[in-house]
Amino acid sequence: MANHYTGQEGTLTVNSVAIGQLQNISVDYTVNTVESTVMGDNSKTFMAGLKEWTATATISYNPTDQGTINTAINTDAEVAFLAYPSTSASGDPKLSGNVIITGLSVSSSTDSLVTGDISLQGSGDLTLGTAT
Repeated sequence: MANHYTGQEGTLTVNSVAIGQLQNISVDYTVNTVESTVMGDNSKTFMAGLKEWTATATISYNPTDQGTINTAINTDAEVAFLAYPSTSASGDPKLSGNVIITGLSVSSSTDSLVTGDISLQGSGDLTLGTAT
């Protein structure tokens, strides 16, 4: 039977600092394609090109996480990214790589918590592994 996971205990670490009040995280991993069709072909053909990945996360806004994100943004460099979508228990999914934090958007409303949406651009390979 296949394993199923919930995100209830997911975690995100940026630059070796755990983001404490994570609400959700999404990672998009894509492979660009290059058309390789030649004259005489009856159908278009493609080959794999460069890979790229991005991530977004929503946090409950708090000064500690805000400081971590601000520091990472102001370094103007790549920082380490580590996410466990479910838990960090042995065998559970793990995603890691380097990112540049490209944005932080803070939202406030009268009927909810203040949140921060973080945008991250992957730099280099995204490693899809398992926790040990």
